[in-house]
This record gives sequence, structure tokens and C-alpha cells, in this order.
Amino acid sequence: MTKRIFTALLASIVVTGCYYYEAPTTVVTVTKESTVDTYVRAPYDVLDLIEPYVRGYFSPSISRYSEYLYPSATPHDPYDLPCYVKADFNGDYISDYAFLFTSETQYYYEWEINTRLIVVLSSSFGMEIAADIELGTVTASYDFPIEEYWAIGYVPAGVHEVATYYNGLETIETTILENDAFFLAELEAVDQSLFFADGGAVYEMEWEDGVLAKKMLDTGISAGTTKKIRLTKSGLAKTSGRILQWRDPSAHVN
Repeated sequence: MTKRIFTALLASIVVTGCYYYEAPTTVVTVTKESTVDTYVRAPYDVLDLIEPYVRGYFSPSISRYSEYLYPSATPHDPYDLPCYVKADFNGDYISDYAFLFTSETQYYYEWEINTRLIVVLSSSFGMEIAADIELGTVTASYDFPIEEYWAIGYVPAGVHEVATYYNGLETIETTILENDAFFLAELEAVDQSLFFADGGAVYEMEWEDGVLAKKMLDTGISAGTTKKIRLTKSGLAKTSGRILQWRDPSAHVN
């Protein structure tokens, strides 16, 4: 947001002649920066909207994600990060946004992180927060490096073959997404959910026994059901890819 401040115009007209003087015009540009602790490329009005909800939180750096949640071979896309996705979730041709924010506390014997999922959707009234979910708290001793437990990723609209691997068996199901979506993955669990929107409502499709089960999130802002997790092994040592794979996704068009 930019404000332009102009000096007053000084004009003087003398009756006996005609004398006109215009003072030099000074332009001062003042740029208002967001106070949200993030490096992602999100519009100022969106960051300003979520600011009250993420005070004390920050956008985790890529280095905090294990190879399991965000493989190093993943092409860099500033709008498809493990903590940020920009896409059209409700199909109105206006960008929507999904964020993961983390707060971190370090104690004498252990560290603790808390993760929050926020979804911002476009509407006839402008941008609105459609979901605010505290995913949970993760603790571990300093024997383990501080790392993120949840990650999100972009899934484009279209037909997808979804593959999961459980007990060495592969399950494949075809699903059709009318709009863009994003998935939420966990470090230690085989659970993975798909989130999309219809109008101003956010829906979650959970992977249950090889079947995508759709459910609508609580109306408006939801506190969610938070988890309390204690890590017993580091995910940074994992070398396998994501458990749930979205095959042959189209390019991320912005």
C-alpha cells in the first residue's frame, strides 16, 4: 500500500500585474510492510487479514522439512511450498491461499512446535478466512533435530490417479477434482487429507482404507481437533517419497 503526500500548492496573483508561483512538488513514498513473519509471496491484504491469527507464528523454512514430506527433487515453485499454496480452490478464477504456520518453544530438555493451518478464500465480499485449524503440538528431546510434522502441497484440478502404499501393498483410485486443491501430509502417519472448497466452504477428503471420504469442515473458523505428538525417531533420516502420490500433476499455472 502506498501513500503519496504532496506539498501544498502556493499560488499568488498580483492585481497590478500577474505573478504566479508554484512551489516545487515533493513526492514521498511510504511502503507499509506486513508484520507477519513469513517469506512467502502472498498479497499484503491477505497477510493483513491473517495477521491477528498468526502472531507468534512463522512460516517454516524449507530446511525444516524432511525428504519424506518435501523431496529435494521437487521443482521449486514459490506458490507450491510445504507451508504455502496459492491456487483457485473454489473455482471463481480468483486466487485462494493455504498456509501452515509454526510456533516454536525451546525448553531445557526438549523442544516443542505448534502448527496451524489457515485457508483464505475469495468471496463476493473480498478475501475471507474460511478455516483456521490448530493441527497439533509436537515435542521431542534435543537428540532429534527440530523439524516440521505437517506439510501441504498443490493438487491441480483434473483427473488424478491416487496411489497409497500400506503394508507393502499399493492401492490406486481415480478421483476427479473440479477445482484446485491441496493435500495435508503427516510425518509419521499414513494419513493424508485432501482439501478443496465450494463457494466459501472448505471440505476435507480423508484417505480411509483406500477410499477418499468427503466431509465438510465446521462452518466458518474451526479450532479443529489438535494432536499431541512426541517424536520417537527423526523424519529427517527418511529417504522415501510421500506415502500418497498424485501422479502426473499438470504444471502449476498462476
